[in-house]
Amino acid sequence: MTQLIPFEFDAATVRVIQGDDGEALFVGHDIATALGYAKPENAIARHCRRQTTTPKQGGGYHTVIRESDVYRLIVRSKLPSAERFEAWVFEEVLPAIRKHGRYEAPAVPVRQDKTTDIARASAIASALDGAARAFGFDDNMRLLSVNQAVQKRTGVDLLAELGATHLLSPINERYMTVTELGTPCGMSGRAVNLLLRDLGYQWQDKDGRGKTIWRLTDAGRAAGGRMLDTGKKHGDGTPVQQLKWPESVAEVLREEAA
Repeated sequence: MTQLIPFEFDAATVRVIQGDDGEALFVGHDIATALGYAKPENAIARHCRRQTTTPKQGGGYHTVIRESDVYRLIVRSKLPSAERFEAWVFEEVLPAIRKHGRYEAPAVPVRQDKTTDIARASAIASALDGAARAFGFDDNMRLLSVNQAVQKRTGVDLLAELGATHLLSPINERYMTVTELGTPCGMSGRAVNLLLRDLGYQWQDKDGRGKTIWRLTDAGRAAGGRMLDTGKKHGDGTPVQQLKWPESVAEVLREEAA
């Protein structure tokens, strides 16, 4: 890796490293601080997926993050300047680093080619897709919502770039808890959970407090199982989610229980 390249955004110093392969890696603490996170390390651990480290001069290590994780921090920032920070990073800093190997404030806006536009749009889509899943958006709704948000920010229609001129309309089904699924069959929620396990739709796990939780398998996801918000929140403010199933799964249960 080459040396740290410092630059400033609204008096906040942000350092970037250009890797041996030309990829720009950002010092995570600098990004999180510039975006107003009170606990930068916690924000990086919670929101960034591909962290790595690089040695500091004088000892120790910097945690560095990639472009997609920079955007994950941007979309979760509450600062009014976050959108301006995003434009500055993706439209000025990155193109300048790739061209000159350092940051140079451009006298005129840097024109990006189509490949750069799509790369930026893809990084944004990756971050928003995770957020859409967390909010319970599913299938077509998630794809369309993410694409619309990306197009609004970047002008790039990713679905059109991929040749997806339309999406099939999803079947509108009501999602049900295991208790609701089991009622017509005279089964308890626990019995339904065990049957769904035996069908290969889910598997049993423990959370950090040792409480039993159920997790989806690929087969369960294909059958329509989804983690959806309950409208409640944990003590830390994160939404409480519950595994629910479409009505079509009730028919599978009735056949198995017969």
